[in-house]
Amino acid sequence: IAAQAERTGKQTPHVGQRPHLHIAIATLRCNQTSKYCHATRASMSQTDTDLTIETAKKVVDHAMQSPSPYINFEFQGGEPLLNMPVVKFIVEYSREKNRLENKDLEHSVVTNLTAMTEEIADWLVDNDVLVCTSLDGPAELHNDNRPWKRSEDAYAEVRKWMDFINQRYAQQGRDPQQWHVDALMTTSRKTFDRWKEVVDLYVERGIHTIHLRPLNVYGFALETWEQIGYSVEEYLEFYERTLDYIIELNRKGSSIVEGTAAVFLMKMLTEDDPNFVDILSPCGAGTGQVAYNYDGKLFTCDEARMAAAMGDDMFELGQAGATSFAEMMDHPTVRTLALASHLDSLPGCESCWNAPFCGVCP
Repeated sequence: IAAQAERTGKQTPHVGQRPHLHIAIATLRCNQTSKYCHATRASMSQTDTDLTIETAKKVVDHAMQSPSPYINFEFQGGEPLLNMPVVKFIVEYSREKNRLENKDLEHSVVTNLTAMTEEIADWLVDNDVLVCTSLDGPAELHNDNRPWKRSEDAYAEVRKWMDFINQRYAQQGRDPQQWHVDALMTTSRKTFDRWKEVVDLYVERGIHTIHLRPLNVYGFALETWEQIGYSVEEYLEFYERTLDYIIELNRKGSSIVEGTAAVFLMKMLTEDDPNFVDILSPCGAGTGQVAYNYDGKLFTCDEARMAAAMGDDMFELGQAGATSFAEMMDHPTVRTLALASHLDSLPGCESCWNAPFCGVCP
């Protein structure tokens, strides 16, 4: 019994730790018009959608109250590099506060890289801010999915800055396994015809993990669904075929992992849990992560913030600077989401053999 209790504890480390992922929306402005974008985006002139220094201070003060020993500030948008002053402020101010809190503190930015400059890149590298970008596949596919307002070739810009930042890490003698520009892809209908090229590109780029991510059916994807969308069955056929190819490449000596499969295999085959907030039981909405809108409004996750932008504010938890951390954690929505995502109490899930490894995000 004691051994089983210890194993269960290792598999549910998120319970009781409180939010470790704090998503800060630096701006809603964006210089791309992605066909599948589910985030709210504003024109380049709408600076009123920028997170201000005053609000950013309240965001950091609120986030650093989390009892979690690990805190990650993740900058998103829009395109967060368009508001670098507030990105720099949050990094520097959170580190100043952490002198007293003594947490394991990290910062990361999710960027399309098309607003990158050498000055920004050097600052991110020198300040240990992890960089993640979007790379949907070869040039034709990437540029079709993610049109750039300044040029027809956003793909070339992504490759350029990935190389530049990775070279900076190498010049500093950093471990390339930890310090490299990570990339995420999103599957559109056009990916189905280029699936092998997508995987080959990731291998060629030296990226060791590829997450085969399906589309989210909301935001701008609703408007373009007939052009880019697909059925669940079509996606699963694509996923199985692509995963088989990834396994084949590994057998031939390549080193590349499919991210979704890796997460579930870790949950199934080891005593540890990767703490992927969307598939925890209960899920991490409001308990493992919090999203801070540019205006300081608090949400259970970034998808909840997007739902509010579409007119449904049921996942809003308050306001940074006005709502205490304790009030947020005790919010009825946080409690309800915990109950709604606890597999032991959900009909059909409580007796399913997948329950110990699975999770649902309401």
